[in-house]
Amino acid sequence: MNAKNIGWIIGVAVVASVAIYLLTWGLFGGFSGLLADHLRNLIFLMGGIIAAIIATWRAWVADKQTQIEEYGPIPERFIKAVNQLGSENIYMRIGALHALERIGHDSENDVVAILRLLSNFVQKQSPVKSKHVVANVERAPLDAREGFGVISRLAKEYEQLLKNQNKRIVNLFSSNLKGLPEFSKGCFFRFDFARCDLSSGFFPRANFEIATFNGACLKGANFQRCNLVKADFRSADMTGVKLQFAVCNGTDFSTAKNLTTEMLQDIIYDAETPPRVPKDVTLPPPRKKPSGAGQ
Repeated sequence: MNAKNIGWIIGVAVVASVAIYLLTWGLFGGFSGLLADHLRNLIFLMGGIIAAIIATWRAWVADKQTQIEEYGPIPERFIKAVNQLGSENIYMRIGALHALERIGHDSENDVVAILRLLSNFVQKQSPVKSKHVVANVERAPLDAREGFGVISRLAKEYEQLLKNQNKRIVNLFSSNLKGLPEFSKGCFFRFDFARCDLSSGFFPRANFEIATFNGACLKGANFQRCNLVKADFRSADMTGVKLQFAVCNGTDFSTAKNLTTEMLQDIIYDAETPPRVPKDVTLPPPRKKPSGAGQ
């Protein structure tokens, strides 16, 4: 919250105060009485609002200063967390993940670097070991699941930042992500899940716009009411995938494996931008987006 933002807030507060006061005066008090009394009351009202805004701003600044004093400058915290990611102790690594998440909350300028770093961490800790991606017997390691959780939360908080990027920030290529907790309404905009194992994943109402699942294992995954606009599912194993009310404008299912006509019966798309489907799959008629779909 810089000085420019404070100026805008005060300006809006003044205009709103004047409007509210004049409206109240006109509705309930009329325009009788001494003008000086009304102006004095208006000044008191504006002064109180501005004082409250300044007090809030000072409290925010004091809180940020306390955080710096408690945790240290952001560059030092970042370096410390990165070093701890390489620890042989899993709990040290998990602590480092949450330290990086805290830095992301405090510093928008470091979010892209943190997301890339965490993506590399998850890939390293939980790779898909087989040449052909199939559902893994073992779930992803705890630190990899925690790392993905941090990625998803920061991506949700900075969704607009991801949309402003013209390239993929989160690359989880060939990662074992089996056994993730529920990520309802998560943001995975332009994520790379190519050749990942996301079997049994639960992602209702999440945003996967422009994400790629090329060659991924998605057995039993739940994408109900998700935003799958322009997502790439080519060569992905779609066995048992749930797609009810998913928004699929321009989605590429053209070479998806084990995709059936029944899976697509309730998808949402416009006639102008239909999804691409395999030749042996029948696309249902276009359907309008219901409330809550793709949220």
